[in-house]
Amino acid sequence: MRSFDKQGNFTEMKADLDTNGIFTIHGEGIRSHSTLSTEDDFQILKVIWEKQDAKSKWMPWLDMRLRK
Repeated sequence: MRSFDKQGNFTEMKADLDTNGIFTIHGEGIRSHSTLSTEDDFQILKVIWEKQDAKSKWMPWLDMRLRK
């Protein structure tokens, strides 16, 4: 996978879907975990993004909930 910014730079990442339905994206210093669930008759996509700090520790970066 590739992610592009508005200057045309890109980051390459890999994506995996495990047997529990967790979709993971991981690249150099960044990763996300996505799950799909149903709440109150809505489909909810929860995405948690993390970045590595200077000591290579994973830190929370972005928490998203998309509802349909």
